[in-house]
Amino acid sequence: MNAGGAQRVIINLLKALDKSKFKIKLVLLDYDENQAYLDLIPKEVEIININRRGRYSIIKIKNIIKKEEPDICFATLPQVCKAVMIGHKLSGSNSKVIFRESNYRPKNKMFFLNYILLKLVYSYSDYNIALTEDLKKQIKKQYNISDNKITTIYNPLNIELIQKKIKDSSCSFEQNNFNIVSCGRLSKQKNFSMLIKSIKLIREENINNIVLYILGDGPLKKHLEGLIWKYDLTNSVYLLGYKKNPFKYIANADLFILSSLYEGMPNVILESLACGTPILSTNCPTGPKEILEEDKYGWLVPNDNVEAMSRKIIHLYNNPEEINKKQKKLDLRAERFSINNIVKEYENLFFKVLDK
Repeated sequence: MNAGGAQRVIINLLKALDKSKFKIKLVLLDYDENQAYLDLIPKEVEIININRRGRYSIIKIKNIIKKEEPDICFATLPQVCKAVMIGHKLSGSNSKVIFRESNYRPKNKMFFLNYILLKLVYSYSDYNIALTEDLKKQIKKQYNISDNKITTIYNPLNIELIQKKIKDSSCSFEQNNFNIVSCGRLSKQKNFSMLIKSIKLIREENINNIVLYILGDGPLKKHLEGLIWKYDLTNSVYLLGYKKNPFKYIANADLFILSSLYEGMPNVILESLACGTPILSTNCPTGPKEILEEDKYGWLVPNDNVEAMSRKIIHLYNNPEEINKKQKKLDLRAERFSINNIVKEYENLFFKVLDK
């Protein structure tokens, strides 16, 4: 339950699934009272702690399945899905298995053994969930999965909770600045180094009141701090660390930016829609283009392109009317991903699989 997109989706589902239809038990590989999302788990959901890494949890998972005799085993994240597949097979259970793929994983970027295991995972399951249509196409082609074993269900967006958190707290940015927020794990995937370099190019144009705030922690923190010092951006780029309530920052920003090299379906874009903050994103696989419907609800720039990113930021800075025009459409787009809509799709899928 550390901060992450897949974990947040599970929290939203735990809260929204109809408890008169579903009795839910949450099995965690790692349970720690300091984990970011632990206090968000509904009290009526029983937690089973395995206290093992994925590869060492197989026997425990097998025993849990034999003891609990579930109707459905639902899992997300590759290491978990692999362990559940093997544990389910060893248990001899007739329960249905549903796996959710949370990210874009091209074959040429994977170890061969990992590819083989994931192919077995998606072939073994009764049904698979992709987060976007593009991701669904990629999974079908890469793992040779038939149409009748995979569907697309977008990530759920808890609009009511987000708007409550915005109202419950405040965040004061300098009003004379053009304030940009980006957030995510400080990892290679999120490509914050490209975003920092784009701010450097903007400063070279003698535009000094564009300020970037990055929310999140991760292994590249020291590297990013080094870039900020190297490019003399200590007054233009701020690493704020992990924030339990990122929404107040996003809602008070002039622009939200996603700089990722790849995604599954970026929750932060959905959350920015709910915050009413216009979005600029790299056109990375997969998700941004589908959520924003090309440029209808935001703006896309070529993936990993510092110059294109800096040019677009400058353009939006100089043309605030474009931002205001986009902003008026965001609440309508956010509703498509509302938790009420998405949880119904999950419930329908669970019953569909049980009826097979």
